Amino acid sequence: MKYKKAAAITVIFLLVLLVMFTGCSGGGSGTGDLPTALPASGVVEISAPDERQGGGNDIAGLPRMAVSAGLSTSFVILPDGSLWGWGNNVEGQLGDGTTTARQNPVRIKEHVAAVSTSSTHTLAISTDGTLWAWGANASGQLGDGTTTSRHNPVQIMDDVVSISAGNSYSAAIKSDGSLWMWGSNHMGQLGNGTTTNLHTPGMIAADLGEWVMVSAGNVHTMAIRYDGTLWAWGNNDAGQLGNGTTEDWHVPLRVMHDVAYVSVSDGTNFPGGEYTMAITNDGTLWAWGANDGRLWGRHWAGPMHDTSTDRHEPVEIMGDAVSVSVGFSHTMVIKSDGSLWAFGSNTNGQLGNGSTIASSEPVKIADDTAYISAGISGYSLAVKTDGSILAWGNNWDGQLGEGTNTERHSPVFVDLSSAIVRNVRSEASLVGLWETRESNIDMDLLAETMELFDDGTGTMEAEYTAGLGPWFEAFSWRTDASGSLIIVSQTGITHIYNVAQLTETTLILEGDIPGFGYVRTIYTRRS
Repeated sequence: MKYKKAAAITVIFLLVLLVMFTGCSGGGSGTGDLPTALPASGVVEISAPDERQGGGNDIAGLPRMAVSAGLSTSFVILPDGSLWGWGNNVEGQLGDGTTTARQNPVRIKEHVAAVSTSSTHTLAISTDGTLWAWGANASGQLGDGTTTSRHNPVQIMDDVVSISAGNSYSAAIKSDGSLWMWGSNHMGQLGNGTTTNLHTPGMIAADLGEWVMVSAGNVHTMAIRYDGTLWAWGNNDAGQLGNGTTEDWHVPLRVMHDVAYVSVSDGTNFPGGEYTMAITNDGTLWAWGANDGRLWGRHWAGPMHDTSTDRHEPVEIMGDAVSVSVGFSHTMVIKSDGSLWAFGSNTNGQLGNGSTIASSEPVKIADDTAYISAGISGYSLAVKTDGSILAWGNNWDGQLGEGTNTERHSPVFVDLSSAIVRNVRSEASLVGLWETRESNIDMDLLAETMELFDDGTGTMEAEYTAGLGPWFEAFSWRTDASGSLIIVSQTGITHIYNVAQLTETTLILEGDIPGFGYVRTIYTRRS
């Protein structure tokens, strides 16, 4: 066999089979223990999430889930830890290895505990606390030290418990409570006293101690310390920092106390979308910043619902709130009884009340709501207490995930059961000769191929560097009803791996390998 030299190649099946044929069992896809942050609102979670990380309150009996709505890209984490995405993908922000928009959910990654997406890039925390990023990277917002866009997840840092993706910048809190930021900084939104972009994570305000929540917007940032104080920095032209002025701040500025939750808008360079919502420990919802609702030359009632006047200091909006999510110019709130309320702009039906008429007062949309996320382009996502996923509003890129580009003015179900069926790969499509293209783990290989035959058998061949010579093994294989690939060694050891993507030319496999942890490998079909 002829081998072509390929640098830094790792192979999921090589690792699998090495484990199999040395008699080691185990490996599975359990999520393990979730890392936790200090509780921001009496609920200990993987993080105290911002609006693009799936705001909500854990409900007894409901497996932990999350939703995240960006500009027009959507994500959901299912109870098994699998991450699914759909919608806009022009910068590879779905993380499926392409730049193709998806009208239906596609499986992106396994063992995910938290996700946050914004305009064109996405962050996710794995259950082992590692942070992964993908999508646009012109300002270094991925944090990998480059300005190169990534269409697949790349690992950035360890020990992360909370994340927030802003417009071309990122924020993360580590398990020790330290706050890290990187990416665009032209308005001081990174909070490090400069306006210089960072291409790798930099620690912010170490002297202020432990942080429990951060929310990154268009060009301003809000964060909560362990003592419940709320701090702000970045652009302030609409008073969105809440300190009574319109002066920008490049370092953290204390704004409020006794704060349990915060969410900021991501105007994504549109005028009028710069405001902040916060919930204090007594359940009061407060708002400040832009309130004119202007977008694409139209005018609606302001997102603060009382008037269309900007506010430079917090004003009280409503009580009994436990979670809030801010879009561009609409707001969604979950109350303590699980009811969902919305107000603000409604030109795309993003309030979900069956109309396109803006509401200057909170409108009740649904009951039994667990998690919410307000999208920037005028759409909304929610998870109910029974685990069902709802979407409504703008759908120009298929961000509602129901297979069309049709705008919806009332909630519709995102059918993940159908998505899973659509992702079941026939055994016939897996048959063929596959060559490793890249992987997240490095091994000393010159080349590696895997061939799956239509009789259910397969072979693996590899050539090592360092004079170790070629390696060959045979195995049997099949798929199950969920689309997973099952490999059985000659000694009878079974391993199950997720087929994250399968096209005519590309195969992406994911799994936990004993001794290596999470492994993701991309194969190219050879003719």
